[in-house]
Amino acid sequence: MAAWKVTESIPVNHVFLIMFQQRKYNECRVMSEKANYYRALKRERAASRSRMRYRNNKHEINEKRRRVSTDESPKPPKSGGAERTQKWRQSKKLKRQWRREYQKMYRARAKCNENTHGEEDNTRRFKNRMSRYRALRRLNDSLPKTPSKRIDVIESYLARDSPTRKYS
Repeated sequence: MAAWKVTESIPVNHVFLIMFQQRKYNECRVMSEKANYYRALKRERAASRSRMRYRNNKHEINEKRRRVSTDESPKPPKSGGAERTQKWRQSKKLKRQWRREYQKMYRARAKCNENTHGEEDNTRRFKNRMSRYRALRRLNDSLPKTPSKRIDVIESYLARDSPTRKYS
């Protein structure tokens, strides 16, 4: 009984609990090492099978790799998803072309407008479309939300020279 002698600071049931936890910890550590070992063994076996499969069919596999797709080997029919993807890519390509054409036309128009020296250019008050959009967005954010108030504010602004001018 001398081996089970416990100091007075730690109760007996706590000692047994600590010993039990240590034993469980050691078992878990051993189990995880075993699991890692068997996992590695399984990976090695799979790699070995793959190497054997390649060695046995090396000639056929390399022949397939060397073969160039020609009319001799007909392509399998495309699935619905492949056709959809192909149509989608085609439409994206067309949209890109249309956008390019539109940009060319827009730039040519802008260049033509810049070349008119004698006339004042009323069509291009903003530097670009984005600056016009930002100005309109700020205006919309600053106006009241209700339609009637919005109309009153715009009417009063357009009727007077300045919205901040006091009536005399």
